Amino acid sequence: MGVIVAANTGYTLYGNLIDTATVSASSQLIPVYNLKNMQPGKVWRASGCVEETVTVDLGSKQFVDAFAVVNQNMNGRGTIRVQFATDAGFTDVLFDETKRAIMPEAGLGYDPFGWSLGGYPRMDDPQRNQAIRTFLAPKKLKGRYTRFTFKNPTLAAGYIQAGRLFVGRQYIDEYGFEAGWSYTWNDPSQISDTERSIFTVSRPRFRLMNGKFPAMSPEAAFGAMDRMKKQLGKSKDLIVSAFPEDQWSAQRAYATSIYGVLSETAATGNPFFERFDTTLSARELVP
Repeated sequence: MGVIVAANTGYTLYGNLIDTATVSASSQLIPVYNLKNMQPGKVWRASGCVEETVTVDLGSKQFVDAFAVVNQNMNGRGTIRVQFATDAGFTDVLFDETKRAIMPEAGLGYDPFGWSLGGYPRMDDPQRNQAIRTFLAPKKLKGRYTRFTFKNPTLAAGYIQAGRLFVGRQYIDEYGFEAGWSYTWNDPSQISDTERSIFTVSRPRFRLMNGKFPAMSPEAAFGAMDRMKKQLGKSKDLIVSAFPEDQWSAQRAYATSIYGVLSETAATGNPFFERFDTTLSARELVP
């Protein structure tokens, strides 16, 4: 089994509350309720791209500290704003952050002026670079309403779309992931080989990441980690990122960020006094 490893800034997002929430949008060429579907290929599509919003009503006040947008079609000129509030009018706002829709990249890339030094990675291949943008609150907040505001007036498609929204919790271990991490592409295609010919059934490729947490405190092992394992199981979605917000290589940040489900979990062990370890494996859900 490979091992996910990251700097101490690596994180896992879990406990997505959008499945039981009420979602509404400023416009919808393709229904906004698709955002409640875990499959990122089932998108919500707005009628425009100048300014579009999606509002998530959790039904009651809930503890939240993580937000994300998955599989959106915006370019480097676009922005995404996330607001979290206690009221539907967003007068009592607990969290408010705006980011570029595509993570800035140091080095050659695509920016508003074209291909240049210090641009943005191109999202031409969603199988290779599924656009994930995350927003982390500095502490746990108790609110009810989340508003996502998308602005991208120069978007060539003329409309904004997204495959999944995330409103939930974050887990960041005090020691990060263990060094030596790896990820791989998995190809589930089938090949039938006869004496005279070869037949193939092509299927979408997806990434697999396996992460080991080698030195958790008792509070983390039997608190946040145990709660995360129980909530996720194998049927709930998560986002895991080894190099989030990488300032030196946006390509590395996207390559090591996965939206998917848990494919395997190991038991929590006790290798050292007052230190505990476990392993999580994530399977990507592709558009």
